[in-house]
Amino acid sequence: MIGRLALLLACSCAAAAEEPKFSGGDGSSCEQAVVPVAREGATMVETERHWLQKTYGQTVDVCFDVTTVFEDTIRAIEAEEEHGYPHNPSR
Repeated sequence: MIGRLALLLACSCAAAAEEPKFSGGDGSSCEQAVVPVAREGATMVETERHWLQKTYGQTVDVCFDVTTVFEDTIRAIEAEEEHGYPHNPSR
């Protein structure tokens, strides 16, 4: 059990050391939104915070495009609707 815990901690530390990745624009407008790519085990908010801390030292307004976070959910809902299973059945 102790060996497994040590391995888990080692893996967690290695994942935390990875730099998050970003695509898109500079965040200056929603047309130029920053698109964060969350690391495994990292939340989108942690990834956005990392970008902000690395990029800016003052308060700024920035747009992030987090569409990718919801893509699997959107596909699942569309598949349910396609097969006649409404996501929100009427009451």
